[in-house]
Order: sequence, then structure tokens, then C-alpha cells
Amino acid sequence: MRVAVDVGGTFTDVAFWDGTALHTAKVSTTPDQSDGVIAVVAVMGARGVDLVHGTTAATNAVLQRTGARTAFVTDAGFEDVIEIGRQDRPSLYDNAVTRPAPLVPAGLRFGIPGRSTAADAGPTSDLDDVIAAVAACRPEAVAVSMLYAFAHPERERIVCVGRYVVEPTTEFAEVAFMVRDDYQRRGIGTRLVKDLVRVARANGVKGFEADVLGDNVAGMKVFHKLGYTVEEDRKEGACRVRVTF
Repeated sequence: MRVAVDVGGTFTDVAFWDGTALHTAKVSTTPDQSDGVIAVVAVMGARGVDLVHGTTAATNAVLQRTGARTAFVTDAGFEDVIEIGRQDRPSLYDNAVTRPAPLVPAGLRFGIPGRSTAADAGPTSDLDDVIAAVAACRPEAVAVSMLYAFAHPERERIVCVGRYVVEPTTEFAEVAFMVRDDYQRRGIGTRLVKDLVRVARANGVKGFEADVLGDNVAGMKVFHKLGYTVEEDRKEGACRVRVTF
């Protein structure tokens, strides 16, 4: 049996085919989208299903300009493409047309020297200056879009990822992060979590909570390097961490 779920900004919708008839249901979208998905599947009474998931939440954030303050990194010379637009844009010959503001302002767009082709990834650039420039702007997120990255995925390799989800009743947030094995012990995790703390505090979050495996010494050190009070509750090979800002 197959269940299709669409998470929107206001409602989470589901369509369920039981083999003979199509059923639909709707629940309110939740801050943690997975809660709404689980709730709407439970409403249908579906079990052992093949889940197909989609969401318009990201599209809504773009249209409403409610997303994070984002820096854009691409090949040098292509930083302004997202503002110039395509050749088939409306009012092509109207010199007085008022165009919408670009998704990323000019001051948050950065170019990396060098150029790749479909056949050649090109030389590896020194990224220290670009990284410093991006960090100086203190963005909440960074979007990386390099030419021919589909042919050379190493040019857009994700080395770390982190996020937090706020629990409205406590104003604390559940945080999680991960750093690739070959990029660990370089301070990347600490820098990432410190940036998450900065953004969270600016949004009124009172602290972070996380579950850390008992033998993850490096992960525990990241929380203790933040400079805030850290509480630990160790149980059965894991540690529940609470950091109060």
C-alpha cells in the first residue's frame, strides 16, 4: 500500500490507496514536520506502507522571503546571475521596470577563482580568503552552487551539517550536527555549533539539548567549548546534554 504525504505551510495532506479506494486526510502542519506526517498517517490507520513524501515548505520560504539570511558562493564571474535573471524574464525591453529584490543581496554573494568544465574539474582554489569573507558577513546559512558540480561532485562536498529544532513549550532546542570523518579534529564541529548558538540566541532560544553517545568524547568536548553551563545525564551508554545560554 502507498501513502503520499504533502507538507504545506499550514496543513499536511495525505492520500492513501488501500487497493480498492482512494482515501484522503488533513492535519495541521507541525513545527517538526515529521510529527505532522506521523499524525496524518495515523489518522488514516495505515500500517506497513510505502511512503511518498513531498513538501512546499521550502518553496513558501522562498516566496515569502522568510528563510535564513543566506550567503551565496559560486564560480567567480557568476555571482550576479541570480540577479540578472534569464533572457525570457518579463518586461525584457522596459528600462523603467521595477524588479523584485534578488534572493541574495550583492553583499552576500561570493566568487571562487578558477573554472571547471564538464570534462575537467579544474584546479583547486585556495578558499581561505573566501571563507574569511563569508564568515565576516555572519550569514545564517550558506548556499554553494558551482558550475558542472553534477560532473564533479567533489566541488560541492558537504563536510559538515547541523540544525536545531525549537520545542515551543520550553524555548529550548534539540540540536544535532555531524562532521565527515576525514574533516574531523579541525575545529569544524565547534565552529558550526557556535554559529548555531549565535543564530539560536538571536531568535530567542534559551539553550540546546542533545543526545550524545557515551564514547563520543569529541562531541562532548564541542558542547563544553561553547562557554555556557553544561548539564549531563548519563544513562545506558548515552548522555543527555543540556546547554543553557
